[in-house]
Amino acid sequence: MKRTGKYIVRLLTGMCAGIAAEHLLSYILSIHLRLGYYAPCLVTLPEMVGGELNAVALQIGAFALAGGLAGIATALPHHR
Repeated sequence: MKRTGKYIVRLLTGMCAGIAAEHLLSYILSIHLRLGYYAPCLVTLPEMVGGELNAVALQIGAFALAGGLAGIATALPHHR
């Protein structure tokens, strides 16, 4: 049970880090593109997925998944 708890903690920590990275990247891209406003997702994504809410959910989900997988992967070398 102790190993499972370690993986869950790493998963959740990685997901939080992925979401934070997504917000930071969106903010930096908004500044770089000189949009004059904060774009919470790639500016072309809403057209592809049917709206801004869907685009934001998709982008945050992708970054959370990537962060969670990276978090779990950091625990694997220590698995014994």
